[in-house]
Amino acid sequence: FKRFRTDDIIGKELTASRIAFLRDAAAAKAPSRVIEIAALHALRKFDDYESDYFEKSIAVIERIALLFLVTTPPLTARYNRVFGLVTAMNSNASLDGLDLSEEEKRQIMTTLDTTDWGETPTSRRCIKAVLRRLNDAELHKTSESRVASSPNPLTVEHILPQEPSETSRWKSDWSDDDVRREWVHRLGNLCVLNQRKNSSVNNIDFAEKSQFYG
Repeated sequence: FKRFRTDDIIGKELTASRIAFLRDAAAAKAPSRVIEIAALHALRKFDDYESDYFEKSIAVIERIALLFLVTTPPLTARYNRVFGLVTAMNSNASLDGLDLSEEEKRQIMTTLDTTDWGETPTSRRCIKAVLRRLNDAELHKTSESRVASSPNPLTVEHILPQEPSETSRWKSDWSDDDVRREWVHRLGNLCVLNQRKNSSVNNIDFAEKSQFYG
């Protein structure tokens, strides 16, 4: 999937961002890779679809990929969901019944909100994929270029530093180390920056650090 050429297929920036997320999700966590089956099926049948159907299909596949990435449903459930997507796309049928349920949306939100995303290398890869997609969504609203096009690799930045210096404002504002450790790897404390900016930001105080987030 990561080697599948889409240059001649993808003409819209939003759809390109969705394809990029699908690749990131598949690379981040083994249970997410099953979604490649549906994504490749949609890409290979691109010429058979109306453009609106293709874009809607990729949007649904992206949301299912997020579900797999964040909540890791059982293997059988994942394959059944993907089989349903492929079957529907074979006949250009509606995918509405295969889209996220309200309960699944709640599961995603709860997991994103409560997980320590710095706990393992896998969790760090997962949240990086999510943050990159959120970044793309925000930039799409303003028609800006994707940060991913930067020559500097993207890294995950902790706004509240993991190890603030003893003399910093961070240390006085977050004097309880247990509380700081509880929150430092939560989604709300993370963002993506290119590697050069991240190195510059490091452990500086928030008033100065916030200048890099514009």
